[in-house]
Amino acid sequence: MVGKCGGLPLGLIVLGGLLLKKSPSTHEWQRVLNHISRKLMEDQDHHTSQILALSYNDLPFELKSCFLHIGLFPEDSVIDTKKLIHLWVAEGFIPQREEPMEDVAEDYLNELTDRSMIQVVHRKSSWELEECSCSIHDLLRDLAISKAEEVRFLQIYGKEDPPPFSARPPRGRRFAIHSENQSYALKDWLPPNLCSLVIFNTDATTTIRENNLRSLYVGFKFLRVLDLGCCRFDKNSHLQLPDKIGEMIHLRYLCLKDTYVEELPTSIGNFQRLQTLDLTGHFECKLPDTVGKLGKLRHLYGCWAKKMPRIDTLTNLQRLNSISFDIWMQNDTAKLTNLRELKMTGVRRDTDTRSLSESLARLGSNLQSLSVSTGEYG
Repeated sequence: MVGKCGGLPLGLIVLGGLLLKKSPSTHEWQRVLNHISRKLMEDQDHHTSQILALSYNDLPFELKSCFLHIGLFPEDSVIDTKKLIHLWVAEGFIPQREEPMEDVAEDYLNELTDRSMIQVVHRKSSWELEECSCSIHDLLRDLAISKAEEVRFLQIYGKEDPPPFSARPPRGRRFAIHSENQSYALKDWLPPNLCSLVIFNTDATTTIRENNLRSLYVGFKFLRVLDLGCCRFDKNSHLQLPDKIGEMIHLRYLCLKDTYVEELPTSIGNFQRLQTLDLTGHFECKLPDTVGKLGKLRHLYGCWAKKMPRIDTLTNLQRLNSISFDIWMQNDTAKLTNLRELKMTGVRRDTDTRSLSESLARLGSNLQSLSVSTGEYG
């Protein structure tokens, strides 16, 4: 089988990952060899591509969607696996079981890593894969994109596809934009049944026309994933989202990281399915009291040092990053027993230690990660 790889390292690595999942018997390995031989006879000029395709075809059904989804990230991306897991859960790739869906997604990530379909590039913790970054080889990414477009799973618009993309009619319900210094009129070309839109702002200059951003909330009500992280809006560098955003009732993942949105409208209380809200980079993004209605919310990222509504009704919350000690103590922490990760700021060593310990004890046994700092913003 080594000879069939033509001495190419990627082919050898991926083939090794495939064999790792097979029974260590001569019969099973012979079957793999015969399969490779047949494929190479069909296409003798693309040894590595055939082996990669074989490894993809060998994936269990539930892993294929996860692998194809990785193709939407730009080439040479270092992917935050925590973000990847949140997206997989929001997209509906992860089945509901007794254990948390994030744990199941981490098992899928482990499986893809074992098969050498993705590579871990940085691990923050020796025991938790979720706390790391990963990447995908260019040829494997090409395979993911090719297979995804075949089945209309996703579509990518890159730098070589200037707006309005009229030459490439929409295919599929998941769209990724890889952009540099572009301004997009989203409503002009996205399909109305869109379920996922992710914009990768590669140089922090991409802008979205504000009037078309507003029409996005009205025209694309089936969206489950909306990631506008690091985008800018053409009229103002600071923006209050319109109340119309509340009509996107199917939203499960909303990322407004570094977009300088100053305030969320009360209508976000309509997001009864929302699982992840990422406001990272927003110092004191104002949240309405209706945030307490987000009963399915599992991950809340941002920075709240001075003012924040009560969150003890968010009983499914798993990650809270970050909240000040004073705001934390205004909540009945005994209701937040699903919390697994907590980052807290503004803890006064002389006076707050005992109260903090008592409040943490009421969380139960699920808390896995705790970060405490004395500074106002960590």
